[in-house]
Amino acid sequence: MESKFKTILFLILLLSYALGGFSTLWAVDEESYSCMVCHGEQKVEFNQSIHAQGGILCHDCHGGDPSTLDQDAAMSRRAGFLGKFNKKQIAFLCGNCHADRKR
Repeated sequence: MESKFKTILFLILLLSYALGGFSTLWAVDEESYSCMVCHGEQKVEFNQSIHAQGGILCHDCHGGDPSTLDQDAAMSRRAGFLGKFNKKQIAFLCGNCHADRKR
């Protein structure tokens, strides 16, 4: 049963991505977007953020694989997971969109 659920979830995520990304179809939902399975308490705050409104989701900055419910796989370095950023990383990574990071 769990395998069938994972397959259906994967197909939904794949279809959503193919049709233009998660946020253009629906707001981030803890049952549909694997980051929110564990971090669902941040859903309301995130859905009201400028990032969600702009279609920028968790994995766009933090990396990882939002198509799996396996926490180790979703947050693995192989999947490009960067995790929580320190102050220097925030200035550099967020500066890609928000400011001239050379200043």
